[in-house]
Amino acid sequence: MNDGFKRRLLPRPRSDYRLYEPYLRSEFRFRCCYCGMHESAANVAGAFEIEHFRPKSLFAHRTTDYDNLYYVCVDCNRCKGAVWPGTEEQALGLEFVDPCKESLVGKHAEVLSTGEVVAKTPAGAYTIGHIRLNRRRLVNQRRLSIEQGLAFGRMCSELEAICDRIRKIAPLLVTNPKAVGELRRVQERLDAALVLTANLWRPLKVPHDEAP
Repeated sequence: MNDGFKRRLLPRPRSDYRLYEPYLRSEFRFRCCYCGMHESAANVAGAFEIEHFRPKSLFAHRTTDYDNLYYVCVDCNRCKGAVWPGTEEQALGLEFVDPCKESLVGKHAEVLSTGEVVAKTPAGAYTIGHIRLNRRRLVNQRRLSIEQGLAFGRMCSELEAICDRIRKIAPLLVTNPKAVGELRRVQERLDAALVLTANLWRPLKVPHDEAP
């Protein structure tokens, strides 16, 4: 899933919306704005495309409006298609959560430990249902990510416990300077490993420079 996207770029108007793709890839951090899949996770070429949030079949006048163009994976785009809520549905809160205005997860939905995403609001249910965000592949990916996160947390806790233990033992070894020196070197290596592990786990940050 994603944590929402903020529009940063303001490219000059184009007559062909496909020319906005480099900007959209940057704006959406090379991810599908609905399921959150990164380009690097795609196994085939052409796995991403430009989507019209308000379908061009219903809003032809917005076909080339940059703020109506979103970067999505092919699967999510196929699921959403030209669906758009009618007046009666919107009155009931049945509408797509706009990822450029707010995050789906939080107010509108939550992710279970099983990897499934469940709705908390009518808009959440409408979005999850029509885009089929509980497709098997997505559920498996989310569950694996959750499991990896928990394993990472346990690893960090264990390393921190080791470091704490070393700090407690060190003062007791004053009678053996060589042992103390070696112990300190081990502690420094463990501290460095903790920092390195934490840095590697941080999500990739895409530069905020305007795309070409």
